[in-house]
Amino acid sequence: MSEIAVAAGVDTDPLDVSFVVIASNEAAHVAATTAPIPGQENLGHHVIVVVEDGSTDATAAVVERLAAVDRRPRLLRHGAVSAAAQSGRRAQPRHAQRGSRW
Repeated sequence: MSEIAVAAGVDTDPLDVSFVVIASNEAAHVAATTAPIPGQENLGHHVIVVVEDGSTDATAAVVERLAAVDRRPRLLRHGAVSAAAQSGRRAQPRHAQRGSRW
């Protein structure tokens, strides 16, 4: 957190958050999409829920490989994009759902 933020009274406690990534045939991009998430400033406990919507490429396999070496990425398989987004929202830990505007 920057000194300016602290001086302005911005809350500096780490945030507990869930990231939901909808992935449709994104085998070539899903690792690069999720890689910067853990480096976000002031980030506390977090999960990365990758909702795969029935892709015909290796999207699910890439996410499974990521999850094998890091506990934060989680794969959720689903058949359609809009339904995939709703499944991702429901897959969040309970603390992330309270007060959610989704």
